[in-house]
Amino acid sequence: MREQNIKFKPQIQVTAECIVNDYDMCAILGNLLDNAIEACEKIDNHNTRFMA
Repeated sequence: MREQNIKFKPQIQVTAECIVNDYDMCAILGNLLDNAIEACEKIDNHNTRFMA
């Protein structure tokens, strides 16, 4: 993300028992990050690339 000038501020909060296993949760979060990075790369103004 540094090469693409994308700022990233992760905050994860689990408030209840999670029924998703660790492997699936990692796959879901990885997919979300990949999609967010791809969307940020489409933003022309490099100063506005931010994921929260």
